[in-house]
Parts: sequence; structure tokens; C-alpha cells
Amino acid sequence: MIISIKKLKKAIFIVMTAVIVGVATLIFFSFENKNQQLSEQIYTDNYSKISFLNLCGWKVEENPIEEQEIIIPEKFNETFKQYNELQKLQGYDLSRYKGKQAVKYTYEVTNYPNYMENIRAVLLVIDGKIIGGDIHSAELNGFMTGLNDETLF
Repeated sequence: MIISIKKLKKAIFIVMTAVIVGVATLIFFSFENKNQQLSEQIYTDNYSKISFLNLCGWKVEENPIEEQEIIIPEKFNETFKQYNELQKLQGYDLSRYKGKQAVKYTYEVTNYPNYMENIRAVLLVIDGKIIGGDIHSAELNGFMTGLNDETLF
């Protein structure tokens, strides 16, 4: 039985493509499942919130810089709409919590690449459930990114 080299190369290419697509799909769904599992857990004490941030890749100071009760606005202004778009990219949606009281925990991040200070991690929590958050620079003209920004590592 003779198989032409062209047919063999084509078959190898098809098999390799299928393997790559399969592996990429598994990685995507395992990452999405991890985020969903993490967001469904209850985070009632400081240690559990720090553990959550550690699982996102962040090292933070032991105690929050700030712990503040906030109300998710009933009507989002343009700034809050943009912030909620960031939340949606992470699998959160603050519009489901309009008018509800939340607690905003702010931590000092100690391992942000190329920054030694003034980087904050924010977690928004209702009844122990993390409903959103971000990583941002506290400096003028700073930046803001999601909690799991994989491009940083």
C-alpha cells in the first residue's frame, strides 16, 4: 500500500490542527470554569479575600487600605458604564446589583510588574460574594485592568 507524501502531509496537518483546537478549547473552558467557581464562593473574612487575589496572581498587603460601604448606582453614568464593561469582560455584571449595598475592599498590590507602589486591588462584595473588582494605579494618569489580566505575566 503506497500513500503519497502529499496525502500524508495533509493528514498530519489535519490531525495537528484538530489537536491544537482541542487543547485551546480545553484551556479556555477550564479558565472560564475556574473564574466561575472562584466568583461563586463566599468570601467573608480577610484571609479568603487575600486568597482570592492570590489565585488571580496578585500579592497584596495583609490588611486592606480601605473598607467602604457603597451603593451600586440605580442609573449608571458614562464612567460607571465603562467600569461595568470591564466587569463584563471578567464575567461579572454590576447591572444585576443596581441599588444594592456592597462593600468595597481596597488592597495594596506588591507584585505588579514594573511598579513598586501605588497599585491597588479592589474587590466589590455583597453578602460575601465577589461581584466585581479591578487592579489600578492610584497615580494621576494611571491605568485600570481586570483582576485576571493574563497579559501581565
